[in-house]
Amino acid sequence: MKRERTILEAIKIVFENKPEGMTHKQIYQEIVNQDLYEFGAKNPPAMVHQELRRHCIDITNFPTASPIKCFRIIKTENGVNYYSLIEDDGEGGTSKEKIDYVLDIEDEQLPEEKMVLAYQHYLSDLRFA
Repeated sequence: MKRERTILEAIKIVFENKPEGMTHKQIYQEIVNQDLYEFGAKNPPAMVHQELRRHCIDITNFPTASPIKCFRIIKTENGVNYYSLIEDDGEGGTSKEKIDYVLDIEDEQLPEEKMVLAYQHYLSDLRFA
């Protein structure tokens, strides 16, 4: 029996051919074009977006963030983040070059990230009330 590929594995395959970085919608389109994964969700690009953010090295502040990090945000253009695979620096770590991105773009955040931030603001407001 053939083992089905996960969304995470499909995203990694897309990045092997496109290392320069892509948006979650571009990645979704490549997955569909290459027939790497069959989506059953009503909003497949959102599933790709969720996996990217869960496994993004720069994003750790929500409950379902994965401890396994495969991606990073390499830039932000017009309020949209571009993701790529984490590059190994040859010494078991990742390169720390200056990258231009914004983590708190509301349209890019997952619903659970928004909830955690709202809760943190709520707690902060309580301390100063």
